[in-house]
Amino acid sequence: MSELLINCRLCNSSEIVTLKNIKSPHIPYSYMLYKCNSCNSKFFNPKEHPISLDKLYEDFANDKNKSMLTPTFVRSPHWEHQKNIINKLLNSPIKSVLDIGCRTGDFLMHFDEKVKKEGVELSKEYSKICKDRGLTIYSDFVENIDFNQKYDTVSCYALLEHIVEPITLINDLKKLVDKNGLLVILVPWHECLKEKLLYKLNIQWHMFSPPEHLNFFSKKILNQIVTKDGNFKLVKYEYTSGGIFNPFKNIPVLGKGFSFLMRIYDKSFMNKLPIFDHIFLYYQKIN
Repeated sequence: MSELLINCRLCNSSEIVTLKNIKSPHIPYSYMLYKCNSCNSKFFNPKEHPISLDKLYEDFANDKNKSMLTPTFVRSPHWEHQKNIINKLLNSPIKSVLDIGCRTGDFLMHFDEKVKKEGVELSKEYSKICKDRGLTIYSDFVENIDFNQKYDTVSCYALLEHIVEPITLINDLKKLVDKNGLLVILVPWHECLKEKLLYKLNIQWHMFSPPEHLNFFSKKILNQIVTKDGNFKLVKYEYTSGGIFNPFKNIPVLGKGFSFLMRIYDKSFMNKLPIFDHIFLYYQKIN
């Protein structure tokens, strides 16, 4: 096991404490969960054990997401809701969208044909499905891609928690947003009722899954990272289950009913309350 981290991975503060060891569900190791008392973020140390994270992510993605490898596109109320929010927040009709970590391109497919839809996806299997759907896909790391334009919307869904250098990625994405455009981020949220209840009941939150998930932002530090240069402002946020939480998914009738209730929740005033463990944040470029 590595020595205690000196600084917070997200704000560089030395005011960190150890919480508890978390057993990895993927490899025979445990990782120490840290908390920063300065920015209230939590995190794991990716260097705690000498393993190849790139290989682990690739193997895990291939095993976990076999069921997603289908060329059939089915519209999702969850992604339709997000598309509608983006259209309302932009000052003009959307012309282009770039989705980072787009998987099979489901989110992109919800936009009209006249919208330029591009994605970044490292998985060869996912990329092939995207291309078969007519999407423009870059199969490389963002910093290695020569993008020839800026975009009305750049989205990054359920990705930052996986990244060894998340601040670098955020700064790279900000450069790709056109003036008055949006940077939309979805991350797991530990500052919520669900995680607090699980912690008190000594039940491990499923997002504490090292080394697959490394970073757990607080609203304070995420806003600081995105808005620190004065070019972006937070214009909207909403809490959500992430579109995947369903304790009754294996019971057809109850599963459908719960999904319906969650769709209502996502569109109601309740989404401003930190009940569930994911959050959408919409940042607009103002300069």
